Amino acid sequence: MPRSKLRLSVATSVSKPAFRMSSPAWRLVEGKYGYKLAVNTRKQIEKATFVYLWLDQMERAALPRTSFTDILSAAQKSAQALLEQLNALDLKPTFHADSEPSASVKAVRDGDAQSFIGHLLRSRLRLPRGPRDRSLALADHLGIFVRDLEALILALSGVEADVENSEYQREGQAFRDWVRNLRRILKNAGLPCGTSRNTDTKPSPFVRLVYAIQSCHPQEAWRHDNEKSLTLAIYAAIHAKSEQI
Repeated sequence: MPRSKLRLSVATSVSKPAFRMSSPAWRLVEGKYGYKLAVNTRKQIEKATFVYLWLDQMERAALPRTSFTDILSAAQKSAQALLEQLNALDLKPTFHADSEPSASVKAVRDGDAQSFIGHLLRSRLRLPRGPRDRSLALADHLGIFVRDLEALILALSGVEADVENSEYQREGQAFRDWVRNLRRILKNAGLPCGTSRNTDTKPSPFVRLVYAIQSCHPQEAWRHDNEKSLTLAIYAAIHAKSEQI
């Protein structure tokens, strides 16, 4: 079974589902299940199903984890590339404005293209100051920017760690929790709630019950369109090693 995608654990842009089991729907469910359900058991099943439909909407609306990691990765790569380019330009102010021509000639003579570009950049990037000091090399300000850029790269690494440690839900988690909740309700009521991964035999009463309840869901909330695939999904949900019930 392919590994399910991780999604952000909260999505706030969904409304509560309008779900209610009608009397005919309950007769259909009981007919498929083969057992009568007490009023209290019906209420618990209906509540668990309402919660499932709401969480399922949130799950489908939530952004996948990769959408965050991709943004962070792109930002880190861009920031790191810019930092390397700025450091290579050697923007430290090493000569006065009066010496610019000779410095320019020296940079070209030495064949250092990056130093030459850095020199031209320093000569153009100047901030006006007072009458005693007509100009201030913006290289000083670029130096501050480089330090800020270094801090940004560290911050992005920290955010990446935060994202890694954030709570995420796996795709399909709402369905798995719903199945486990239904099983717990039926088990407490003394009703059949077992299943098997054998799809060659008739589906168990529990599978038939889940399939019948699912038929009352909105179409977009259907996870499995046949009892065979549902049998396997239910078995996997019940026997998940880390989340036994």
